[in-house]
Amino acid sequence: MCLTFVLLAFAAALSPKAEAQKHTKPKTGTEKAPDAVKQSFQHYFPDATDVKWQKLPGSNWLASFHPNSSEVDAEFTQQGEWVATRTNLLATQLPDTVIRSIQTQFPSVTVKDATRIERSDIPGYYRIDVNDAGADKTLLANDNGTITE
Repeated sequence: MCLTFVLLAFAAALSPKAEAQKHTKPKTGTEKAPDAVKQSFQHYFPDATDVKWQKLPGSNWLASFHPNSSEVDAEFTQQGEWVATRTNLLATQLPDTVIRSIQTQFPSVTVKDATRIERSDIPGYYRIDVNDAGADKTLLANDNGTITE
């Protein structure tokens, strides 16, 4: 009797239904954003294709897509309000004002990567990760080329 119970419990644990219940969390990029979020996204990015959605901790949503070989992440609230957009850039895609400022203020640095950050509450800026004689630094710059460390 005891052996029968153990065998039945073991078989139930291995059943496809039990296995499916263990893996119910969707993979990144497969979640379904609310309609308000998708509509707002379409307003801001009407030409975006192959969009992957991810639910962030809290209630915001992140849309990831790749226009013109760039990587873009756009964040929206649950109600569809735009929060921020982050666009990964090559060093050569930085504005000339920013490149000149870096070359003048930090002539020995090498730009590793850059991100254009646009938020709903402040003017857009660039986050630039650089290497300066073996030391990694992050610089912030506005469109005019004003840099802070």
